[in-house]
Amino acid sequence: MKKVIRGRLYDTTKAKEIGSTYGGGETRSDFHETLYKKRTGEYFLYCCGGEPGEHIKPLSFDEAKEWAEVALDGDEWVTEFGDPEENKNKQVVAISITTGAVDIVKRAAQISGKSVSETIEALIREQLS
Repeated sequence: MKKVIRGRLYDTTKAKEIGSTYGGGETRSDFHETLYKKRTGEYFLYCCGGEPGEHIKPLSFDEAKEWAEVALDGDEWVTEFGDPEENKNKQVVAISITTGAVDIVKRAAQISGKSVSETIEALIREQLS
């Protein structure tokens, strides 16, 4: 499904599927919600069945985490959102940079053995200190 909401495009064929939950009916196919993540880092739910029928609902990062706490198992949650104990002092930020810059950061992270986030944070600290 593809939908534009408040000037933003949400497309289930291009976004990464995170997980699904079923309920509210006699069979698995009566109602389901699927959490998706866009390449920009935005989350949304694709909802099918029930009263409103088929629709897309944009979610904030915190709303996506809350939905996932109920719908996903612990391993799936940690895979998407990280270990809650390790992320107490971290914040997710969606930015837009060129593909070339992304490739450079990924290469630097690979060479250093650090994550992309750690590499970007180190570069920021180095440039702004």
